Amino acid sequence: MALLPTSIPRLLVLFLLFIFLPGMILSWFNIKTIIEQKEITEKELLDEQIQLTNHLQSRMEEFIVDYIQEFQNYIDTIQFNSSAPLSIFDSLTFVDQAILYEKGELLWPCFYPRNSQSDASRSQRFRRYFSQAEKAEFSDGHLQTAFATYQLALDASETDYEKGCAINALARACIKLNRLKPAKDYYLALLKYYSSEVDENALPFSYYAIHQAIHLSKKTGDDSLLLHVIDLLYHNKIPLTAHFHFLFNELKTSIDLSDINNFALAKKLTSIEKTLSFVINHATNTIDILENLSSNDVRPCYFSFYLLKGFQQEHPYVLLMTELPDKKMAGFYVHLDYFKESILAEMPTVPLKFKQKCALLLPNDTLKTDHEHVFMKSVDAIIPASTISLRPVDENIILKYSTQRQFVYGAAVLALFTGLLFGYILISRDFKREKKVAELRNDFVSNVTHELKTPLTSIRALAETLKFGRYRSKKEQQDYLDIIVNESERLTRLINNVLDFSRIEKGSKQYNIVKANITEIVQSAINIMKSSADEKVYKIISKIEANIIIFADPDAIKQAVLNLLSNAFKYSKQQKEVVVEVQCYETKDAVKISVTDQGIGIAKSEIPLIFNKFYRCSHDRHMHKTGTGLGLSLVKHIMDEHQGKIDVKSQLGIGSTFTLVLPRIECQ
Repeated sequence: MALLPTSIPRLLVLFLLFIFLPGMILSWFNIKTIIEQKEITEKELLDEQIQLTNHLQSRMEEFIVDYIQEFQNYIDTIQFNSSAPLSIFDSLTFVDQAILYEKGELLWPCFYPRNSQSDASRSQRFRRYFSQAEKAEFSDGHLQTAFATYQLALDASETDYEKGCAINALARACIKLNRLKPAKDYYLALLKYYSSEVDENALPFSYYAIHQAIHLSKKTGDDSLLLHVIDLLYHNKIPLTAHFHFLFNELKTSIDLSDINNFALAKKLTSIEKTLSFVINHATNTIDILENLSSNDVRPCYFSFYLLKGFQQEHPYVLLMTELPDKKMAGFYVHLDYFKESILAEMPTVPLKFKQKCALLLPNDTLKTDHEHVFMKSVDAIIPASTISLRPVDENIILKYSTQRQFVYGAAVLALFTGLLFGYILISRDFKREKKVAELRNDFVSNVTHELKTPLTSIRALAETLKFGRYRSKKEQQDYLDIIVNESERLTRLINNVLDFSRIEKGSKQYNIVKANITEIVQSAINIMKSSADEKVYKIISKIEANIIIFADPDAIKQAVLNLLSNAFKYSKQQKEVVVEVQCYETKDAVKISVTDQGIGIAKSEIPLIFNKFYRCSHDRHMHKTGTGLGLSLVKHIMDEHQGKIDVKSQLGIGSTFTLVLPRIECQ
């Protein structure tokens, strides 16, 4: 016990040395971090932007490589030539337009930028017959003569151009003569053999055939020629020029696509329309790019492909080309807007500490850079003249984030200081508490010694008296024996209290819960107290209901009642009258045992403390009352183990009432 007061100060020293001092050092670092928080946050933002741009750049490279590999694998497995259907690359979503190129011409899609033919390019004999036929058709109105003369011109033709002119004229004459079957045959021949030849207006002869096929379909209801035209267009057999746009619109309106059986036809028209749009907008530029390549325009890419700067008009493109074994070149356009969408779609999958707004700046894009924390990185090595731009979505994120962190670190420092102070208070309080407990234990040892010594002294003195026959009568002898028995019972109760307390402290105390008659238990305790008390001085008034059955440990309940009776007698004044009541509650779900005395009472401030181990009221010490301070502590433990409770009502100078409430009873 003597070591306790010195061990606590040592604990305080250890607390100051190993907790308080490191806590102060940590607080200093936290305060320093709070001051530098803006710089720290800006660096974290920059590091994240660098990491994110590197990730996006890597993904851009992966996308391009994947595009090239998929395109190369595709053309290796298909027959990519000038007769390939226009939908051949529809499954490749990244291909905006595929290209097959040879010697200044686009073989796929079919586009021949040829000049118009002059009259001087015709042979003299053909020119003579053809002029006579035109005069007969347009000036004289002799269609039969014109038809026959056009036939002579066809026989005299020497070039594909002359043959195309003659067949186109023959078909036109047949239409005027209402010879629809021959006209259809002539137009089929024109489409099959001379579709790429152009007239003096730079129009392919096949366009005349398409125009008449539309009118024949409307006039006769026969769509066979029209369907043949669409099939030729779909298989890249008819060259596409800007002039075909109006003709294609006429072609679409002449076909009923509402029929479900025309679904395949509608898909073909969609492919033709997409290719026509490319030809109108970009075919000439594409040929110019491929014809006039310079070292500045060509950049080795991945595998055998080259990256070429595409056209920049409304939407930027890049062109990726490779050489084929037959000296042709194949490649594809990548629509950079689509490419940008694919790259930026990666953003949600990247874990970010700061919410960033990402932009992939293409050659035509502009971006305001007045934001303080814009980070830009060129990716020209992947896409010419392109840049990745990153900036926080919230322009005030640095201020908000640093303020938030300052608040968190400030709160942490405050919590640390509070914890250190609270820890010091707790240790100081524990020190005082342990010191108080030590004093109580010392008092307990002293009181137990005294409580044991008093009955032993009485028993020894009376036993020696009886041994040597120092009594005057049989009645005096019996009185001495009764005193010895009472003191022995008192000693037994004291020892039992100490032993039970020891078991409770060790956690080994067990109760034997059985069906017990509470009436008999309480009456037994009263009888024990009566036998040890002077009936002239002590009086017990009992008000006990008969035959009350509860589930409890009989010995424990008896001990609790004895402790309450013992205290009632000990703290009673001259009139030592104690009332014991046992009765069931009206609800029959509990029984109460109350012990009421007319003693000195308990101060209201001390009532919550009287059940603490070793605790003795202040008036005990002033009145020099002996005791161990365990009795009420044991009563409280017994009630808790029986799921009951103990209530106390007391007034100084009037007396006290202790009530034990036990649940789960059976009343009879």
